[in-house]
Amino acid sequence: MCSEVSALVYEWLPKGNLEDRILCADDTPPLSWHIRTQIIGEVCCALLFLHSHKPNASVHGDLRPCNILIGADYRSKLYNFGMSTLFLQPGSCPPNLTARLPYTDPEFLTIGDLTPLSDVYSLGVVILRLLTGMPPLAIAKKVREAFQSDNLHLLIDKSAGDWPYTQAKQLALLGLRCVEMTREKRPHLTEVWTVVEALVRKPPAPSCPAHFICPILQVNLLSAFVIIWSLDTCF
Repeated sequence: MCSEVSALVYEWLPKGNLEDRILCADDTPPLSWHIRTQIIGEVCCALLFLHSHKPNASVHGDLRPCNILIGADYRSKLYNFGMSTLFLQPGSCPPNLTARLPYTDPEFLTIGDLTPLSDVYSLGVVILRLLTGMPPLAIAKKVREAFQSDNLHLLIDKSAGDWPYTQAKQLALLGLRCVEMTREKRPHLTEVWTVVEALVRKPPAPSCPAHFICPILQVNLLSAFVIIWSLDTCF
């Protein structure tokens, strides 16, 4: 450590930040729906830790994909918490205001009070982005309209793979609840975690078997040719 320079040293996370992964920057492959659900769970868990930390609870205040870093194993970690509040004082003009605005609690913008429910709002926008892959501006309005018209399937990011539709609807509804304009209508983070934890731990749906076994010959029926040959042999 150099005693002449003060610096914060962070762990190297080679997958960069979530914003770049959503946009598939540098021709990186898209995140699967399973990894996206996992990231939502990890971010929610990290926020719970911040909000319940003793003796002094913390609010992130600047939760957005560029402040969520991704490791080589696609595990996510929150970045830039604590320092963000230095730039989010009422009456001030924080850096990158345009990028921050879609994730910022509307009540903070009007009354200048940053609370855990402010992070819940930001988390809701992150959830909707991971679900749809869409830009953050007006994303809640678009998802709400699709949800109400039963057209949510048209907005789900197809690059994430075959996202289970029931789970996608649960995440959409959760994200929409989180981005309510007034804090009284938003769920507390413990309630958010209850929903997300169940989705993260839900086992994947069983897939069709790759092959079948003839009960008489005990051979793998791997193709139509083998199936026909086996049936002729069996009968």
